[in-house]
Amino acid sequence: MLTVVKKSGTNQLHGMASDYGERGSWRTGSFLICSRAHNRSPQSEWRAGVVMMPDANVGGPLVIPKIYNGRNRTFFFFGYEKLIEKKTQAYTSQTPTPDELAGDFSFGGLGQKLYDPYSTRRLADGTWTRDPFPTTTIPRSMFDPVAAKILSYNIWNPPNMPGSFSSTGR
Repeated sequence: MLTVVKKSGTNQLHGMASDYGERGSWRTGSFLICSRAHNRSPQSEWRAGVVMMPDANVGGPLVIPKIYNGRNRTFFFFGYEKLIEKKTQAYTSQTPTPDELAGDFSFGGLGQKLYDPYSTRRLADGTWTRDPFPTTTIPRSMFDPVAAKILSYNIWNPPNMPGSFSSTGR
């Protein structure tokens, strides 16, 4: 914590300027607080980016030559402060492949079975079942019209790295 007291109201011109800053590599948490209280390693507290806090102030008597002399009566004080945070963090995501956009989830023979939601029925023993699609491709006729319209806009960038075929990414 940083506490600053700034005073004005003197007959002399006074000023101050500072630029406090820290880089992500300089900021680490206390080892005892991080590892014991929160069960984390100190490295998990590292934050990327830069924080800068420039500030300046100036104060003194209000004097307008040949018009007004404010010594011992009128004073001015001007202060400036700014917080600048530049954070960086890599973001990686996957976009649908052209096959996925067309409803093909075979993933080269590694895909899971897909089941037709319209074939849901209750069996005699009380359990529910669905029929699998003959292939791991959802027929285009089963696409919701709104979803088909959104897919027609082709808003995704083409994949630039290999993806995974499971929801867990494994």
